[in-house]
Amino acid sequence: MDLEQNQSAETVTVNANAIISKYKNKKDRILFCHEKNWWHPEEPGFDSTYFLQVLAGKKKYLPGNFEIKHKLGYFRTGERLDKKYILDKMKGNAIFGDFVPDHCDPMKLSKNFLLTLVAYVQPELYKQFYNSYKGELQKKSFNKWSDFIININKNIVDDIKSLIPTNENNKKKEAFEYIRIMKIQIFLHKFII
Repeated sequence: MDLEQNQSAETVTVNANAIISKYKNKKDRILFCHEKNWWHPEEPGFDSTYFLQVLAGKKKYLPGNFEIKHKLGYFRTGERLDKKYILDKMKGNAIFGDFVPDHCDPMKLSKNFLLTLVAYVQPELYKQFYNSYKGELQKKSFNKWSDFIININKNIVDDIKSLIPTNENNKKKEAFEYIRIMKIQIFLHKFII
């Protein structure tokens, strides 16, 4: 009971119009949020109404200094990690509602915002997303050519074996460049003579 009295003693009644007339420009609201270490996202629904709800203690902004370092991509197969998948996993946790506008279609929020929200509110769910992403990435990078066997002309086998790849990770790149230059010089020499 004491706590309720203290909280009501700390609040004041202010006309919403007085606040919005001072912060009607979105940039002013963003700067105010920055000074309070609140992240005012560039997402639908984060307007002056939401700003007033935060000031009234009915809604919250994520902390301005909180961010996720790993951007999780999208996959066409497996656990797709698209917005629908993320939103389905967020269902049932009412805390997410504290950080998003009431009358905003969640599908209109960006994937990056949703993942940041999940990482802040429910870090263990974000870790599941990350592990899922890592697993799908490993499946994707698996060498799909190892499953195929082809028949090639015997005359080409030696040429294939002698080729030195030009990729940057290969330390023999210079040798290949030298061989290629020598072959070009020999080829040109035949035409000159």
